Amino acid sequence: MLKGVLEKVGLDPGRVKIVWCAASEGEIYAQDLREFIAELKAMGPIGTELKRKESGERQDQTGPADSSQEGKKP
Repeated sequence: MLKGVLEKVGLDPGRVKIVWCAASEGEIYAQDLREFIAELKAMGPIGTELKRKESGERQDQTGPADSSQEGKKP
């Protein structure tokens, strides 16, 4: 349910992970946590998804950039 909410507001639902483990499984939990932290670091700071989405919408509204006209005077 939380992942659906995150997706609706534009955040990557992969930023949430639920792990069930017993108290005796500390090493398994620690390894899982290290892997999750690596995934989060690869995603970048929270809100990165929003910035990508906004820039994509801005580009859609202004149309594709025409680099052939860059630097030329009208």
